[in-house]
Amino acid sequence: MEMVGTQWRAAITILYQIPYSLGHMSLAGIAYYFRHWQHLQLAITLPSIILLGYWWVVPESPRWLLAVGKQKRACKLLKKGAKFNKIENKDIPELVRKHYLHQ
Repeated sequence: MEMVGTQWRAAITILYQIPYSLGHMSLAGIAYYFRHWQHLQLAITLPSIILLGYWWVVPESPRWLLAVGKQKRACKLLKKGAKFNKIENKDIPELVRKHYLHQ
């Protein structure tokens, strides 16, 4: 959410929640198909293995990086987000240092 421009934030928030809603709605149909509870448990757990890929795809939060003292990575990530959103990024290193000093 932190890397999304303000004009897209509402849409991304809604799109972020859709998979959860679809999962809850489809649970009844999945339970009807898998009659034994152990098979049902496997059917709803195994697809979450795909989420392990998020580790390499989704960047860490700049706030988290600053909180653990990783200023350079936070600055690099914020520059990447600014470039993607077509925002001038000259002041980012200075703002990161300023924010880090006030914590």
